[in-house]
Amino acid sequence: MALAGRVANQYAARDLFSDYRARKAANTLRQQDGGLALFADFLWAAGIPHPPTARDLAGAPTAWAGVTWGLVSKFRDWLLTRGYAIGSVNLHLTTLRTYAGLAMQAGVIPAGECAAIRAVRGYSRTEGKHVDSARAPTRKGAKKAQPVSLTSECG
Repeated sequence: MALAGRVANQYAARDLFSDYRARKAANTLRQQDGGLALFADFLWAAGIPHPPTARDLAGAPTAWAGVTWGLVSKFRDWLLTRGYAIGSVNLHLTTLRTYAGLAMQAGVIPAGECAAIRAVRGYSRTEGKHVDSARAPTRKGAKKAQPVSLTSECG
């Protein structure tokens, strides 16, 4: 019975990411793929030798081997220095926590490390305002003081 359980775990681990992704909506997958692509870019920019691609991170639990809470924390900081909105940073962190949890279930990330990754939090609304006030503005144009009203007349 123990051997059957280990074999079943191996097969389940192999298919874990594809099973998870099969249950998600196309827009959710597009958002998650964007976050995973940014994480792959971060790993490359950080000088990690042979970093996994976004496709690897989305499809193979083994791509998560070696991912630590420190990498996830520095990824959060990296996003902020590149001008990403607080909401986007929070969303990308959620994606990383989700996939790290799947990698833990597949036996790739140790449970303690996964708990530490899950402890890397984004920013509350109030914290986000404080962070934004300390950052250099990233807006490319001037924000309109008043909304523009649209009429049905062609002009």
